Amino acid sequence: MTLHTRHPRRPRRTAVAAIAVGAAAAAASAGTLLAASAGTSDSAFAQNGSGLNGTVEAIALQSDGRIVVGGSFTAYNDTSRPRVARLTTTGALDTSFVPTAGGGLDGAVNALLVQPDGDILAGGSFVRFGNTLSRALVRLNADGTLDAGFDVASGFTLNGGATATVEALAAIDASRVLAGGNFDAYKGSAQFHLIGLTASAVKYTGVGFGANFIAGGAVRAIAPDPTGGFALGGDFTSVDGATSWRGIARLTANASPHKAFSPTTGFDGSVRAVAVQSDGKIIAGGTFTAYNGVARTRLARINPDGSLDASFSVGGGFNGAVEAIAVQPDGKVVVGGTFTTYDGVSRPRIARLNPDGSLDTSFAPGTGFSAGVTSVGLQANGGVLVGGSFQQYAGATASRLARLLGSATADAAPGGATGGAAGAAGGAAPTATVGRSGVARVKSGTVQVRLPGTATFVRLDNGVLSSLPVGSQVDTRTGSVAIRIREGGTAGPTREVVVSKGVFTFQQNFRKGKPTLTDIRLSQPLACGASKSEAAGTKKPLPRTRSRAVRVSVGKTTARRKRGVVRTRSRYITGTARGTVWGASDTCRYSRVKVFRGVVAVRSLITRRTVNVRAKRVYIVRTR
Repeated sequence: MTLHTRHPRRPRRTAVAAIAVGAAAAAASAGTLLAASAGTSDSAFAQNGSGLNGTVEAIALQSDGRIVVGGSFTAYNDTSRPRVARLTTTGALDTSFVPTAGGGLDGAVNALLVQPDGDILAGGSFVRFGNTLSRALVRLNADGTLDAGFDVASGFTLNGGATATVEALAAIDASRVLAGGNFDAYKGSAQFHLIGLTASAVKYTGVGFGANFIAGGAVRAIAPDPTGGFALGGDFTSVDGATSWRGIARLTANASPHKAFSPTTGFDGSVRAVAVQSDGKIIAGGTFTAYNGVARTRLARINPDGSLDASFSVGGGFNGAVEAIAVQPDGKVVVGGTFTTYDGVSRPRIARLNPDGSLDTSFAPGTGFSAGVTSVGLQANGGVLVGGSFQQYAGATASRLARLLGSATADAAPGGATGGAAGAAGGAAPTATVGRSGVARVKSGTVQVRLPGTATFVRLDNGVLSSLPVGSQVDTRTGSVAIRIREGGTAGPTREVVVSKGVFTFQQNFRKGKPTLTDIRLSQPLACGASKSEAAGTKKPLPRTRSRAVRVSVGKTTARRKRGVVRTRSRYITGTARGTVWGASDTCRYSRVKVFRGVVAVRSLITRRTVNVRAKRVYIVRTR
């Protein structure tokens, strides 16, 4: 990975023109939209027919912006698409994805996960794909055919003959997956409601939980968090024997119980949806009316330690179940479900809240949806994809799927979704906010981002400015990205950081009275201790690696005083500096820093010793 930081210069006319032309081209290809309020139906997203003939239960976005939907439907615009379909960015059926062999899936799809290579995992209540037994979970190739290498076979079962279901999916890494639902066995062996699986659908033993980890009910939702861990929601009454974790759980990166998470009584009802903010706070929705004994009607925000976040006030809350939650980069929260009011104000099945829990009155759904909302997805231009059982939105036809405008400006259909990264095309350019987000721009090639609270990497649009929340994981192995960061307050100085040739996580913390700290954390998983059989089963394109690296060049800020510092963080070492150039690399056995210019404060994470390393010197820390 190569990373350069440079001090901002006066914008060149040619660069501004290039961005403006890109936005204009996008608008022309999508059709010009009249200015409308946020929450208005996006006329550029047209089903042009009867649409879907059954409920949409899940939505997933691919890196190229195409939309995968799953549910109980069997056709789209009268064309056979049994329970799963892929659409273009404008809502047309993608005819290159044909999941119909042998009749396709024979039961509903409740969960979707798009993997980095374009393969699609689908979980639900089905038993077969065509003539192939694949109970409750299946992996499809990018063209919709069955991936025979993911052999679930008899798969998930439930004692007593009831139908086992997979209702939630999340990526452990590029090849392994975490699956939650209502089941008590996998391939004949006891496993209650949560399991990790390898690339070949073999039970993954590297997770930090056993067969009886979840007790008392199903796992209904899984969301990744910025630390690489997970938040779980569901009907369960205990986790690893802790009855206080009722309906909610927080796990580490290896899916062990997070020791810092300690609720007192948990929820008094089912949790149907969870989302994790960039600061690690968990937003949970469902049918509950209280958390830790405090009234919270169907929506609550939980601190990373498991306590209730009292600063997120829902007032009277929702008068019906919450089924879907999506957090925007600006901290606003889109909520869908079966409700018709929020805190006494009419919001039929869709609402957007401000970061403090108050109703966002700029998002105006009018008469809203005619029936329940079960899934919500966010797109690059701020557009909101909504799926459910409805057939109308604001009095107009919308057959189980709709796209709403996310802002009061004219929006153009995205050329590629970024899973919530707010693009500048069709609206005001995003700005960097210290401690919350930077502004990303693709300089060359292909750059993909996995935003906090999302499970998959999505592509950033070339020539478009996109908000990049802290906690985002960025893949620049085949391209380069420039990130504008702000330091020292709302009007503080800025820098531009150019990154290429690697995978990293972007972090930034505003520390009162101290310099703002920007973290570039090497985050491609290392293959430390992987068995030969495990390595052989990994066929995905983002595998564990034997080495990883980053190069950093830090320039001056736009202020006279040096307010910020940039730090690289690897496996055994950190490197911190202002105004210098250095490289950091990792293997399973050691971490290495090489300084090219200036001085870097290098700290060993093993000995806790800090030394100043000067230009043309190398410092290595080895594991004991």
